Amino acid sequence: ALFQALDDDRSGTITYSEFRDACGRFGLPAELHETINTLFLLLDYDGANGKGAISSEEMSFLDVWKPPAYFWETPDFDAKDRFREALLARHNRNPLMAWRWALDRDASMR
Repeated sequence: ALFQALDDDRSGTITYSEFRDACGRFGLPAELHETINTLFLLLDYDGANGKGAISSEEMSFLDVWKPPAYFWETPDFDAKDRFREALLARHNRNPLMAWRWALDRDASMR
């Protein structure tokens, strides 16, 4: 249903202009409008650079996706700042060491 609502010209693909227009039409908050291009590129994932249009297959995961609960939480910027400061203090103010020894202990880059 979402795909059909976004595919204005019923071509079977959603172009960037269709996607951008739909984001405004369906109420994407103004402060998120600068992310529209990134959202489009994330959805248009076939091939190295995508093909410049989103197919129904590329959007189908949204029908069953259950986003983690933390996606809906209000960010606690003070806690983030305290965590960052404590992490840097523990690793001699070196962000690379903090990443490697505290956050990426298995070198998986995750």
